[in-house]
Amino acid sequence: MKLNQKIRERTSLLKSHPFLGKEIAKWDNRSVSLGHYSIVYKVEEEKIIITAFWDNRQDSEKLYQHLRQN
Repeated sequence: MKLNQKIRERTSLLKSHPFLGKEIAKWDNRSVSLGHYSIVYKVEEEKIIITAFWDNRQDSEKLYQHLRQN
């Protein structure tokens, strides 16, 4: 399955189940996996805001630095 299609399916699922993803401590973000990638997002009232699309093969400290800045 192509990555684009996986992203569409996962974001569609998040519309129905916004708290599906695993909590990322301290930054009010959640994360859902797509194999080598993750969608990092926040749930705010009636919105889901994608804060990062992350390659899980990277150093996770880079992701934490990104989340601290935003």
